[in-house]
Amino acid sequence: MNPAETPGFVRTLGPRRENSEGERALFRFLESEVQKRGLRASSIPISEYIQGHSFSSVLEVRIEGTGPGALAFVFPVNDVQTWGDGAEGVAAALDLMERMLRSPPPVEARFVFLGGDEGLAGSRAYAAYCADDPSLAVVRVEATADPGGTVQILIAGTGALSPFWLFDASVRVVRSRGSRDSVNANGSMIQRLGLGENPTPLDPWFERGIPAVTLRAGLSGPPGTAQEAPGIVQVLENLIRTLEAGVPDRWDKQYVLFEVWGFRVAVRETLFVVIVLILYAGLGLVFVLDSLRKRDLIAEELSRLPRAAAALAIVSATLFACVVATGALQSLILAAAGSEEFWKVRPVAVSVLRLGQILTLFTALASLWARVGLLPRRAEFFRGSAVVLLGADVLLVSAARLALSPLYLWAFVAALLGRRTSRSLRSSWPAAISLPVMLIPLGLLAADLVRNPEPAVFERLLMPGPAGIAWIVFLSLPFLMALVGLGEGAFGSRFYAVRTASISAVLFLALSLAGGSLLVLDARRYSGVTELRLRETSDETAGTGTLRAGSPRPLPSFRVSKGAYSAEFKGGRGFETVEGVPTDPRIQLSVDRTAFLDRVQLTLSIRISGEAGGIRITVPSLDSGSVYDTTFPFRSTEDGKGIVVSIGARPPNPLRVSLTVSRDFAALAEIAVDFSDSSVPWRLDGPVRIREYSQESCLYVFLRGGLGPVP
Repeated sequence: MNPAETPGFVRTLGPRRENSEGERALFRFLESEVQKRGLRASSIPISEYIQGHSFSSVLEVRIEGTGPGALAFVFPVNDVQTWGDGAEGVAAALDLMERMLRSPPPVEARFVFLGGDEGLAGSRAYAAYCADDPSLAVVRVEATADPGGTVQILIAGTGALSPFWLFDASVRVVRSRGSRDSVNANGSMIQRLGLGENPTPLDPWFERGIPAVTLRAGLSGPPGTAQEAPGIVQVLENLIRTLEAGVPDRWDKQYVLFEVWGFRVAVRETLFVVIVLILYAGLGLVFVLDSLRKRDLIAEELSRLPRAAAALAIVSATLFACVVATGALQSLILAAAGSEEFWKVRPVAVSVLRLGQILTLFTALASLWARVGLLPRRAEFFRGSAVVLLGADVLLVSAARLALSPLYLWAFVAALLGRRTSRSLRSSWPAAISLPVMLIPLGLLAADLVRNPEPAVFERLLMPGPAGIAWIVFLSLPFLMALVGLGEGAFGSRFYAVRTASISAVLFLALSLAGGSLLVLDARRYSGVTELRLRETSDETAGTGTLRAGSPRPLPSFRVSKGAYSAEFKGGRGFETVEGVPTDPRIQLSVDRTAFLDRVQLTLSIRISGEAGGIRITVPSLDSGSVYDTTFPFRSTEDGKGIVVSIGARPPNPLRVSLTVSRDFAALAEIAVDFSDSSVPWRLDGPVRIREYSQESCLYVFLRGGLGPVP
């Protein structure tokens, strides 16, 4: 089949969700195409390599290389992706296979088609399958229908980046083909800090120590170019042919990557470590020389350490209290807005308000504590403490190999240079200039967040738990100390006058009232269409259920109806639930019993009406007896008193599940089935529309080893 015709044919196979008929038809097509090329396809069951269960599998094809090592090209086949439907990826894989057969690659080429990868189950299964393979690297291929000349290189994982050698090789290959590479360096750093959405598509590989990168590009080059235009296939072929020396075993995770106005800066881990060692060695030498020349001054500074430590504790407690207090105010504002999730509508505005509140409140309290004598009334204390804190933070985060160390190193060097220059010139302006310089890397990350808001990042900043608050204090304390020192340096002793604390307190109140009022008005006066999340929970045994509507905005008043049933949502809040919703029977159950020796096999035959997204059979507590085995994976409940049997999406219909139990077994079982659509569509009357719908239908049955089921 012509590569240009393959995507259209793949789309005719239908939806390719986990264990769908479309997915199975695609795998049959791929097996046929692989056999035509004289190759063999291996099917890898996902359930054998992950916790939980899935009926899907992963299809793998291998082409031997001329040397050791392997490069796996993985292709998600799910047809619902943010970047495309996966059809172009199938065409790219078959085209690349032909090229590898005509000219063998320097390392083994693996073509991996990931079934059931909606929740990265396919990726996790194949990563576990390859966990013991030496010299293996992975390229996740996201081929799109866009014929543009840009290749996106995605390197971000949670707490790690793609190895530098793989990232660098990808960039070089893309540029050698005349294409433009797009890396989103700052966004990658945000994800590396663990602030972004979890998990990323590269996490399954990184967790197993397997180097990986994602390449996203069109199947072909821009219109009007030659046949060999730099599409995704040519990029992949050139990438594998750069591995003449095999797959490197280096894993440079700690390199620094920033991008400003299209200019990208990368600092390797080795260079970064050398910089840290040289810097601290130099600081140690300066300290020793100063100690020899100014012994009395050093002794005096050391005598101040206990008071300085106490002052730092007061400042830390003050900042912690500011974060807690502004969090309480934020909760009040969101409550007045009518939805606790309204920050998701205006994440940047709510974040700016929260940061402004923390800054003004902290300044007011710090100046007040200094005025009453709890803190030293010296700018040098605040600026010097900021430098010391940053220096300690660099060592701490570097020792823990955290991704924050480059950010703190930059701020430490800037603060140190500013402080020493200020002391030499006897002027506060070098220290003043150092503050914005300290914030440049964080500013770049913040600017990227403003352009592309990541809900997970803002959730960690705006809705932290106790550990999150402590983390925020750890992150921001040195910078706030430098800011207060800057204020004292600029205004002198007047900075600690009552007027400073009063002005800061007034600014805090004004900012809270004005910003909070604007957010509340924005939420309450919205007159557009509100998108809903509908969650229906049905108890088929009792014949009733609930319907919950939710939205980041306050709900308007609207009605829902289905058949003869209708209900009204009054609105005014971010979520609302109506009860007494009649259920539509979607689960039918029958039980067969087979006794042998001292045990009984209970076979549950479950027939489902509709497409099941997953099934759970929960026995919360055993009244008597034991469960020895089941035909599907099971785990203990959280309290250890029962079991949960998990079954993957789109199971056979009817589905048969066998439990091997003792003859005295007796327990109440819950059969829960997840659906993404309703058996009878809901009708909505009002300024709303459904953005997301889910339903959980439950059926309860009492099971006995010696008796029949009792409803």
